[in-house]
This record gives sequence, structure tokens and C-alpha cells, in this order.
Amino acid sequence: MISKFQVALHKRIDDNTIMDQDNNIWEQLETHMHDNLGTYGLKMMDAFLTLKEQAEDCGMCPPDTAERQTQFEQQHG
Repeated sequence: MISKFQVALHKRIDDNTIMDQDNNIWEQLETHMHDNLGTYGLKMMDAFLTLKEQAEDCGMCPPDTAERQTQFEQQHG
């Protein structure tokens, strides 16, 4: 029988695995907003990037490295 602790631990490991992936949810959102900037506008993009920085500070999002920025620029021009 699996305890609640084991389920929580397994979920935490899964969350960390997802967070470490190159194409995590934060970067998917950033890509989506960049691709649809006409719909969202610069104010919304600025608010999202501020939120993403706060998530990085809390450990909820992988840090934005120079390599990630270079990759993003190559993909999106």
C-alpha cells in the first residue's frame, strides 16, 4: 500500500523532472506569447516576464541562462 507521503514525494520528483526539461511550461508560455505578441501586446509580455522571474526566484522555474536565451533567439529570431 502506498502512503500519502510516497505519493507526494513521487509527485514532487515528477514536478522537478518537468521543471528541468528544456521545454518547460514557462518557456512554452513565453514562446506562445512571443508568437502571438499582436494579441497579447508588450505590456502583457512584460508582466509575464516579471512573473517568470519571480517563479525563478522561488525555484518554480529553471533559471534563465545565457544558453536558453541564445536558443530562444535562434528559434524566434
